[in-house]
Amino acid sequence: MTGPLSGPKLAGEVSNPLRTQDESNETWTRVAHTDAAGNPDAGGCAANRLPRIDQLEALYNANSGGKINGIQGWPVYLNYWSSTYQSATTWKLIALANGSEFANSNVSIYASCLASDNPVPAAITIEPVDPSLWYDGSDVHAVKVKKGDTLQLKVTVKDASGNPVPEAPFVLTRGDGYDRRGEKYTAQDGDDLQGIVTPVVIDGDRWPGPPLKWGRRPALTAPALLVLPARTPTAPHRD
Repeated sequence: MTGPLSGPKLAGEVSNPLRTQDESNETWTRVAHTDAAGNPDAGGCAANRLPRIDQLEALYNANSGGKINGIQGWPVYLNYWSSTYQSATTWKLIALANGSEFANSNVSIYASCLASDNPVPAAITIEPVDPSLWYDGSDVHAVKVKKGDTLQLKVTVKDASGNPVPEAPFVLTRGDGYDRRGEKYTAQDGDDLQGIVTPVVIDGDRWPGPPLKWGRRPALTAPALLVLPARTPTAPHRD
């Protein structure tokens, strides 16, 4: 966790709250996600201070069973926003009363804020799970597998200091494939008569052939495991 967390703002601390909730003899501010993730004036957090879902999970584990209400006086009747994507248009939220997790986008609930900024993602690394698959030769640094094999890649998002950033959203682009003659080969999912293009599996989800982008549309969070079935050699894609 990056520093301590503060509880939701009281209605009296916000000039014009979207909604309020009476609980524990107090009136609390309720916020939409757009305000939770960067609008302190509406009762949300400053930029980069809305906690990730893993940080809220750690908070719950330290105060399980709704103890944060009895000990810290935080409200627990409504769920709490996180900054972690669940899908392209939804974010994860947690119930500090019992630890249950959900996803939503258009509700007004509670927001807890970090005392200091979460690290900002600065770089993405993609590397094979098996380092022995790296190939260096003829000015080429790439992963090499045989046709028919399955390649597992690990995606890690890092901050400016090189430290991994958990639950960080990223966009992955898969480009067009090229056959052994260097000619571009494009196929839609289910329309690959030559069996060249094969879906990528990302954390258990199947994604069809190129060109496609993954990330916030739909959302991926790091670290993620990619499984690439090897077909004919393909050239790497560069944006």
